[in-house]
Amino acid sequence: MGIRGRAVALWAGIGAVAVTATVTIATAQGEPAGPSAPSGFEEAVGQAVGDGFPGAVAYARRGDDEWRTAAGVADKATGERARPEQRFRIASNTKAFVAAVLLQLEGEGRLSLDDSVEKWLPGVVQGNGNDGETITIRQLLNHTSGIHDPTTEASFFAPYLEDGDRDHIITPREVIARSVLHQPECTWWSPARHTRPRESPRLSRLPSARSSSCAHAAPPPTIGLAAARVAPTPAYLTS
Repeated sequence: MGIRGRAVALWAGIGAVAVTATVTIATAQGEPAGPSAPSGFEEAVGQAVGDGFPGAVAYARRGDDEWRTAAGVADKATGERARPEQRFRIASNTKAFVAAVLLQLEGEGRLSLDDSVEKWLPGVVQGNGNDGETITIRQLLNHTSGIHDPTTEASFFAPYLEDGDRDHIITPREVIARSVLHQPECTWWSPARHTRPRESPRLSRLPSARSSSCAHAAPPPTIGLAAARVAPTPAYLTS
């Protein structure tokens, strides 16, 4: 993967908006019969619907073998059946994919988690105290950049919830533009208020340098998931 590929991977981390992240699952209709699906694959999807979900679409892959299935309805109002080829939003599930790619690139020596955002995306994160030069890839991944989260604003979801436009797309650049309209948020998290799964040791340590605009915020006495932290990076920056 060249420099362009690495920048694209980081763009995915910086701009994959939860409300627009989708996966396209191709239909299996008409394809030659392949190996049997993993045990319980279709049953689990059917059980999800049986447990109360309107519909479910699933995709599984093992090496070159792929399986797709669907159950339930895609539209409760019309009764349209869910189909394996339908698109669906995966929201914060994108975090795991982007993080895996960036960690792989670091393992191959193609980038460092301590590289600045500015190095790979020059001029993208700038304005109102936001400076990509002082924010690292590690900070995006471990939610310590302090970049404002525009999804906390009701107007962000207005096209979907108020206008009913489920196909509305908010581009990565638009999301970032909304973020940098605000100054960085340097509030330290309270462990009593926030509980998250254990992080990877490669990500959990605080980076060597934090945003210069947050330099006045003294770090907590201990470092780790149970300790207070800088306000989280918005979901779209790690999605």
